[in-house]
Amino acid sequence: MKQFMGIADAHGVESFIEHDIKRLSLLIIRARANRQRHALVYTVSVGSAEEKKIKEYLMENKYIAALKYLKTLTTFAVEKSMIKIINYLPNPDLDTL
Repeated sequence: MKQFMGIADAHGVESFIEHDIKRLSLLIIRARANRQRHALVYTVSVGSAEEKKIKEYLMENKYIAALKYLKTLTTFAVEKSMIKIINYLPNPDLDTL
């Protein structure tokens, strides 16, 4: 199992990178700067099959499908303050609010 982190928003998964505590604060700053897209930072631990599937979605520009898949994984987590928001994502219509 590998641990990953990234940003998710109204349009799906924006980034999916190996967990690095040094980069976490940068992701948090980027997410907060994009509140209009309801951006948030997530973490997830995945096996090689799940990692491959997520990367395939992203290579095919299927960002919404990638987020929907990530949300099904039991190790998917977001900040406590973002739990309500993640229930509404992905939803590109939220970007206009």
